[in-house]
Amino acid sequence: MLAIGIAAGAQAQVTVTPTTPGYTGSSTDLFDISNGSSIVSSTPTQDGGGIGVTVYPAINAIGGNAGFGGDAGNTVFADGSGATESFIFKTLSAVTISGVDLLLAADEFRAFRNVALFGGNDGVVFNQLFSYDLGTGLYATTYGSAGITVAARFDPVSYSYFRFDGVPTSSGPFNGGRLIELDAIPGTIAAAIPEPASWAMMIVGVGLIGAGLRYRQRRTVLRFA
Repeated sequence: MLAIGIAAGAQAQVTVTPTTPGYTGSSTDLFDISNGSSIVSSTPTQDGGGIGVTVYPAINAIGGNAGFGGDAGNTVFADGSGATESFIFKTLSAVTISGVDLLLAADEFRAFRNVALFGGNDGVVFNQLFSYDLGTGLYATTYGSAGITVAARFDPVSYSYFRFDGVPTSSGPFNGGRLIELDAIPGTIAAAIPEPASWAMMIVGVGLIGAGLRYRQRRTVLRFA
């Protein structure tokens, strides 16, 4: 089952596809800790009841060790409040991206109904890159699989801070969302193209220089000894 939509944000195009437990993500993309990324802050990643639930730190989402057959690599946002769960991370230096791939998984409780990514340069002010509504049910019901890949594509941007937000489908003990991996899609920012008015000024300027040179040539007087 394939879902395609226009997401809020920088006119992002989002595709949601079912993902099998054998999914392997990138371990060397621009977001990965292997390239110097680090977690700045995250909401409490703890389960609602504290019994028999393993909680994984947010850094696993940018660790490049995806998989949801077991729980390896999972980042579990499950504090039971139903409030937006999030984490902020910083890349080693500013990176230019044109999209992201998010691997999400859901079992009997843990699913997101909305996911979003933001970028910024100071870790305080963020611009939304995309936001997508996944629905209120489990992924298997809506997309045909317990695991899904949310592929968001947008115009290239360059930032050094990023924030992932996820809104759980419901509140209550053990409820929350599961983000397994977040991979960056590299992009290139094209050189700026002059506006028509700038082109006009350049043409006029070149014309004036040429006219001046011709005038000086006409004023030159040749003298012979």
